[in-house]
Amino acid sequence: MYHKRHEQETAELLRCLSLYQCLTYGQIMRLLPELKEDILSGLLTRLEHQGRICYNRLTDTVTLYQDTVINPDTLAGIWVLLDFLPQVSYHTASSYPVILTFFAKDEIYEVISVPSEKELLINHAVSTLPTAEHPHRLVIVETESQISKLDFPCITAFCRVFPDGTIQYYKKQGVTTPPHG
Repeated sequence: MYHKRHEQETAELLRCLSLYQCLTYGQIMRLLPELKEDILSGLLTRLEHQGRICYNRLTDTVTLYQDTVINPDTLAGIWVLLDFLPQVSYHTASSYPVILTFFAKDEIYEVISVPSEKELLINHAVSTLPTAEHPHRLVIVETESQISKLDFPCITAFCRVFPDGTIQYYKKQGVTTPPHG
């Protein structure tokens, strides 16, 4: 039984790494909550020795390949995804300008990151996306001042994501509670 569970967790970790290219140790702990820290540490060490992952202890990041370029927008998007656990039933990487898409409580969510000074570009890019499924769009901003510059369909909330995974949610009027309750 332990061996079977170990295989499932390894497969899920490798699936997430293949989707998102990079995860922090803290994100892996949240994605695989059934693993105790010592077991996860052993699993990462074993996979690293087998050459299946690269674990950079200085940056606390895990990738599939040594030369993977770490995308901070993707890492921020993963923190937003993790904020919705355990309600998430499915998640996957998406195409620009959407970072990732997930399903929670039978609703579809799209996470979009907006770098500073790229508001006009993102407004245009997102406004061309289909809205037939009425996705809830969670928009990551670097500063609150960006919020007034963003206007495209289906925005549920804006948020700022801090390096430790803390998330502050906003609506156009100000701070709000997380959209998932």
